[in-house]
Amino acid sequence: LSGQMHALDLEARYQSEVNTYISSHALALHMTHRSVGQEGVRHMLRLQSRYEASAFHRNHWWPTLLRALASHEAFTGGGFADVLPLSEEILKDLKW
Repeated sequence: LSGQMHALDLEARYQSEVNTYISSHALALHMTHRSVGQEGVRHMLRLQSRYEASAFHRNHWWPTLLRALASHEAFTGGGFADVLPLSEEILKDLKW
């Protein structure tokens, strides 16, 4: 399977789409982490995954990605901020 994925160059094909999709969750991730921490981020990602699974089917890559991210300790612990940074101006306005 790994060889087939490499031959199809799926990582390169989907990299831009994954970046665009996950960046659409940047504000929600930052706000959730600020207000309720890592468990809140996990919960938010799981809920969003459930919603998208019902809208787009369980094996669509969107809910699959969200489920994987919800299980990723470093990402949910604040690592998302490294890949989805917000400007200081926006960070100052994040109040909840």
